[in-house]
Amino acid sequence: MKKPIKFRCSNLVAEIINDGINISPEGNVGASDANYLFQWLTSAVIYLKFTYPEFEPLSDYGKLITIDQFRKDIMLGCFDDYDGSGCLATESKQSNVSVSVSSFARIDSNHDFPEWVTHVIWFNK
Repeated sequence: MKKPIKFRCSNLVAEIINDGINISPEGNVGASDANYLFQWLTSAVIYLKFTYPEFEPLSDYGKLITIDQFRKDIMLGCFDDYDGSGCLATESKQSNVSVSVSSFARIDSNHDFPEWVTHVIWFNK
């Protein structure tokens, strides 16, 4: 069992426990609490998908690209958000974690890729 990740905002406690999210109000929950919770849940969903991805066989119609090559292609302007989208992948399986050029760049700049990510499978529009 992994250590729970907790978020506390005045009257609200939310935590990730294993592969689930537990939300516990403590008293009255106001609009600012709800706004913080929404932001936290967005981050939590991304964390859960990265930590507990679901995999399926590689698609026949996507292009499998290594992370390093995809990074170079983005820097060269070969892809942008209007070209299509992709999924983070391994050499033999694609995950349920979708990625656009802008989200890839944001994750890449923070060095937030989990160890299992070695490729992107890209789907042109």
